Amino acid sequence: MHPTVDVSWDLIVRWLAEHRDPELIDMEWFTTPSTGADIDAVAAEIGEPLPDDLVAWWRLAGGSLDAESTVYLLPPGQLPLGPADAIRVRARCRELMYYEVSPDADATGPAGGDAKVFGSRFLPVAWDHGHTNLFVDLRPGPQHGCVMRWDDEMAVRGGPLWPSVTAMLADTARALTDGTPALADRGGWVAELDEEFMSWEQAEPA
Repeated sequence: MHPTVDVSWDLIVRWLAEHRDPELIDMEWFTTPSTGADIDAVAAEIGEPLPDDLVAWWRLAGGSLDAESTVYLLPPGQLPLGPADAIRVRARCRELMYYEVSPDADATGPAGGDAKVFGSRFLPVAWDHGHTNLFVDLRPGPQHGCVMRWDDEMAVRGGPLWPSVTAMLADTARALTDGTPALADRGGWVAELDEEFMSWEQAEPA
């Protein structure tokens, strides 16, 4: 059983606040709740209710992403996105897809499966300012709500990184607070924080 979203997020925020350089890393994004209107707009865009744990997370944090931010808070190196930026990154991924396939193409199959296109039910929740993002897979199936990784070149392969947003935040909090590598079944990742830049590095083999 994972800790609740609010418990995990509190641990993450407290760790960052304690380890950051106050003059270089602003905590506002991490402690500013998203508005109900912004969350509702995402649900309307997707066309279905959002997972409860994602809504719970965004009710704790999720303002506009700082375009200059280098705090890649989530493993394996992603900036968390609030509702408005989630929609923006989703639109970018869908637009890039149109250059390769028909705008009508969609990711088929159940949640958690591989995909060659960025599906209409893929909702980004973190981004690397580049070509990859973490998204919640809202396709139907037993793994509905799992968190997967999109790569503009590799698309979606290898199955879910976490079964839910709750699990993602719990894994991140555990890695930050007790040093246990995140994504242990993917080789493990450990956090590195240097002044204004936070990243995740592959863990050394045991």
